[in-house]
Amino acid sequence: MSNFNDIMIIFCLVLGDSIDDRFTINISRTEGKKIGHEKISSEILNFDHFKKLVCEYSGYTFKANKLRLWKVSISTKLEDKDDKLTKLQKLAQDVQINVHAEIDIKKQLGGVPLNPDDYIKDIFAEDPPDKHIHIIIEKPAEEPPLKRARTEEEGKYSQIKEEPPLTPSPKKQKIMTHGTATLFAGENIPIGLDSFKEIVNRGSTIVDKTLLVADFIECNAVVSLVVRPRRFGKTINLTMLRDFFSIPIHPDNEDYRRELFVDTKIMKERPNLFDDYFCKYPVIFLSLKGYENCKAWSNMQARLCQQLATLYEVHQYVYYKVSHSTLSKSRFDSIISGKFEDGVTESALFYLSKFLNDFHKKKCIVLIDEYDHPLDIAYRYGYYEEARGFFASLFGALLKSNDENLEKALLVGVSRVAKSGYLSGLNNMQVFPMHDQEYADKFGFTEEEVFVILQHYNKSRVEEVKDWYDGYMASNGRIHLYNPWSINKFISTNNLEAHWVDTGGTTIIKKLLWHSSEDFRSKTAILLQKDTISVDIMRDTDYNLLTQCANDVLWTLLYYGGYLTMNDKGHLYIPNREVFTEWKGWLNNRISFNPDTMLEMLLHLRRNFQL
Repeated sequence: MSNFNDIMIIFCLVLGDSIDDRFTINISRTEGKKIGHEKISSEILNFDHFKKLVCEYSGYTFKANKLRLWKVSISTKLEDKDDKLTKLQKLAQDVQINVHAEIDIKKQLGGVPLNPDDYIKDIFAEDPPDKHIHIIIEKPAEEPPLKRARTEEEGKYSQIKEEPPLTPSPKKQKIMTHGTATLFAGENIPIGLDSFKEIVNRGSTIVDKTLLVADFIECNAVVSLVVRPRRFGKTINLTMLRDFFSIPIHPDNEDYRRELFVDTKIMKERPNLFDDYFCKYPVIFLSLKGYENCKAWSNMQARLCQQLATLYEVHQYVYYKVSHSTLSKSRFDSIISGKFEDGVTESALFYLSKFLNDFHKKKCIVLIDEYDHPLDIAYRYGYYEEARGFFASLFGALLKSNDENLEKALLVGVSRVAKSGYLSGLNNMQVFPMHDQEYADKFGFTEEEVFVILQHYNKSRVEEVKDWYDGYMASNGRIHLYNPWSINKFISTNNLEAHWVDTGGTTIIKKLLWHSSEDFRSKTAILLQKDTISVDIMRDTDYNLLTQCANDVLWTLLYYGGYLTMNDKGHLYIPNREVFTEWKGWLNNRISFNPDTMLEMLLHLRRNFQL
């Protein structure tokens, strides 16, 4: 543990800034310094490392390798009349009134250039004088940096953690291919991880789905809604898009991001598209997971306000631009406080898109995960109308008639509740279910992808895996898909069993099954004979119709939930043995079924799938 005497305090000033804008970088002589996620020993800490610290501490979006550092000793004590300080103050005044000013740091300020390889412990072998400026930072002349927010109130957002400079590291995975499939094969399978960069950086196995970037860019829809069953890789894909498109807050981190995509399909097969779009857009990423415990509308309001406040904190670097407008500044302050306020909270995402566009001079890309989850929870606990009305305003303001600030948007979820839910009125939106051709092979594992995963982990039970987990049909029956969660769990446990059905999410379906009709039960008997049925699937799931227990509502929920799939003729069937185990559980526990009919169903189930 370091003590005060162990700390070396270095005062720094960016050339052209006011003396009041000087900042300190503290370095432990014994413990060194943490830069990004890496702890650098004091023995090897050099001025190349120090440049990254300057970017982290100064509030500027510099490119670290463009900076020049000069060692100086300029007193800022009032009692010292230092001519060098006068020259610095004059330079700052000239910069503020746009007067061209030049200064020879070596001649006029006594500066000594600091080489990147110089060790800090050698240059500052003794503690530098107190209340002096010790290092002058010379800005890169070819691209003046943007200054981050400094609020009127001293240090108003000083506790908000800004993105640190990160050190790129080569991928640990080896590349395996089979047909059109590419696998970054690592030592472990990612169970419970849903962050693209975390999976890549940990060296875990990941299927290359990066051509989703091209599908998204080239899709005609301004707003795309992709609906897939639970655990189909939706969150990983959205975090991958975020890591691809978003402008790094710290500019040096573009190299770190690029390393995530080295040797991926999007980089190798679409290099021009990669160069045109990589790290070029402000991104609003919102995950609506985690509302399970919101048993009242007030609970949901509170959680959402926390999420919006966190989202604003991520982008708090735009605040100085916002602060020129009293109304916008007040709005920003209100949202970041985390308190619900009528008329302000509903427009939070719209104004964030505006703030980001004003700052970056680029329209935003919007990514929303689990868009339907809050509605599901609100319906379950009886405050559906309040939630629907609020989210309709929140998303309507962001996604509808916001052409000035919105480039494109991708929303993902399980249920197709777009038009009847809180996305009603979005004429610029298209919905892409599993049977659609668009995005067909980008969510879920294809047969070729599963084959190469099994090959990497030396699993030879290909036909058994197919029987248990294959059967989902995409693109009107042209593509076979597997649930990624089930495959990953099989690799992890080596057990062929029902993995996916244990992950929950059937509360509403079970309630409807209690009151299903005779026609529904007769069609269920057909399904259990491994046959198909022809029923109508609703274009949208309307929660207001759930209480009517209509068959088409139940079939629709079962299809979008992954308990049924659709063949090339539009007929429905149960996809595989794993999902049959869920149907068996429903039948065993449903007293609403006629006992004779139920016994017949279970016999069919046992004969056809040997359960």
